[in-house]
Amino acid sequence: MSGYKKIWYGATPAEWKEQKIKYSMKVKNGKEVSTEVDNGEDAINVYGSGGIFKWTDKQLYSGESVLFGRKGTIGKPLFVNEAFWTVDTMYYTHFAKDAYPKYFYYLMCVFPWNIITTQTALPSVVGSDIENFNCSVPQYRIQKIISNYLDSKTSEIDSLITAKESLIILLEEKRQSMITEAVTKGLNPNVQMKDSDVEWIDKIPEHWRKTRLDFVSRVKARLGWKGLKAEEYVDEGYIFLSTPNLKGNNIDFENVNYITEERYLESPEIILEKGDVLLAKDGSTLGITNVVRELPAQATVNSSIAVLRPKELIDSIYFYYYLSSTYIQDIINQIKGGMGVPHLFQADIKKFLIILPPVSEQKEIAKYLDEQVENLDSLIETIKVQIQKLRDYRQSLIYEVVTGKIDAREFEIVL
Repeated sequence: MSGYKKIWYGATPAEWKEQKIKYSMKVKNGKEVSTEVDNGEDAINVYGSGGIFKWTDKQLYSGESVLFGRKGTIGKPLFVNEAFWTVDTMYYTHFAKDAYPKYFYYLMCVFPWNIITTQTALPSVVGSDIENFNCSVPQYRIQKIISNYLDSKTSEIDSLITAKESLIILLEEKRQSMITEAVTKGLNPNVQMKDSDVEWIDKIPEHWRKTRLDFVSRVKARLGWKGLKAEEYVDEGYIFLSTPNLKGNNIDFENVNYITEERYLESPEIILEKGDVLLAKDGSTLGITNVVRELPAQATVNSSIAVLRPKELIDSIYFYYYLSSTYIQDIINQIKGGMGVPHLFQADIKKFLIILPPVSEQKEIAKYLDEQVENLDSLIETIKVQIQKLRDYRQSLIYEVVTGKIDAREFEIVL
């Protein structure tokens, strides 16, 4: 490919035709669907900016089309070749006879959406802005070669990503199983066992005992927040944790809101101490658990978090892992099932059954789990990095090929 000319995504082969996108692809508005049906053999997919979300018995269009969000989710095009309907938050497209639809799908995968997306609370794009962008279009035959090449290569990459995502799921399942096994069976496979009289646990070590959570820990939570509003947050002050701060291996004390000393002291019973175990008790994050291993500054929690302060009978790290176990998480899921807004009451938490080894054994279990979980989490993070690199490579490959910087014409030989 000798000779190049400039276009919005850089240099392209000289023989490609420079034109506005609208001469190859027309952007059409979706419409609200008038009838909905259950998903079935004859049901037609209804697409919104987040993908398929319901079904109808009518079609807005049938055939090859590229769909992309008008508002909300922007920059994630979909290629469809079927009868479909798109609602008004989603655009669909018609193509000229000399346009190969799949090629324009890949072009939309690298389109500079950020340039035309409105910077508003609900981001949006205007179809005419897309149509009036200049592009450099190869001949129909080259469009098809490029599309087939990218279909093959992206399929290979997607298969690798799927395999790695499946491996992460297996490792997370192993992590959860290991935690549950350790806090309900211990670390000695030869220990004498006894019936626990708990269906989900079966047998436990003979020298372990059962008790209730409120016998081994104090349970406190804020009852509302005495009218606190977001505008009362301050730039510097006392750390005010919310449930997103509990996610991950360690509590996030960096990305937090701050409150005044007056607000901080209003509820002294939930001022945090090192060793406190925190349990999310409201909403979609209900059941997420973490432990205060270090306390970098004075902190408290909002009303969605229960503070569990262990007594001398239970080690805080063991306690954290116990609450993270499948046994307790299943109980939490049962309690929240059927609720409009899921919620754990303090009375529910206090009744949790605790399987209690001697404190010295709790510490051994906690140390073992810390080491094993760290190893598994490190492996999971490594795989996540690999997945991101594959996704970056996939995007880069599409960009290089669809803009002619990599010549895919030789792929025509093996089609």
